[in-house]
Amino acid sequence: MASELRFDNCVLGSTTVTTAEFLSGSGRIMLAGDDESNTTADGRIHWNRRKVNPSAECALYGDKTTVESAVGLGVVSTFKRTTSTVKSFTGTVAAVYDVSQGTTRISVKGNPSDS
Repeated sequence: MASELRFDNCVLGSTTVTTAEFLSGSGRIMLAGDDESNTTADGRIHWNRRKVNPSAECALYGDKTTVESAVGLGVVSTFKRTTSTVKSFTGTVAAVYDVSQGTTRISVKGNPSDS
């Protein structure tokens, strides 16, 4: 199961998103693992985390499609809870604007990294 962390402000590339812009007050980061297991001679199973696959999502007020990254290019994204950095990673930012609601759904898909 992936770990989940909350954030209430972030920097996506060169764009800062403040706490007031979040639709539900915060977003979430998911850290899914790429795991492997080994069984030793005594019959015990040992789990090893090979890589961490980070992703993040949030909903924002207004049209924020300008934060979207160019196709195939990742941007450094830093996610914070108040002033403390929760997680920072390079990833592709996608933004979908819902005209009827006046909100934008942001998703960031990170590059797998060594744990």
